[in-house]
Amino acid sequence: MSKFVLKEIEAIKGSKYDFYKLEIDGVCSLDDFENDVCLNKQYYSEFKTLISYAQYFADGGRLPNNKLNSIQLNIKDVISFEFKSKHLRIYFFALIVIQTRL
Repeated sequence: MSKFVLKEIEAIKGSKYDFYKLEIDGVCSLDDFENDVCLNKQYYSEFKTLISYAQYFADGGRLPNNKLNSIQLNIKDVISFEFKSKHLRIYFFALIVIQTRL
């Protein structure tokens, strides 16, 4: 049986949103992707730019449509975002949590 773990992304600490990466059986696709783009300086620079977009968004900043796209899913209480650069895309999913006061 597979083991799924959400781990906070250390590089993105926001005041409005928290970002997490998904590990499946100890393997994280985001980490693998980062390792792959490290081999190409052009793509690594774009990857760092995408992470900076995510940080800006996590702090409540607004990005233009050519940098951030909201993707509509037919899943209740889940929203997704696509951060875009010239050659790369990173996708984040967010759960909408409604807190009630007792």
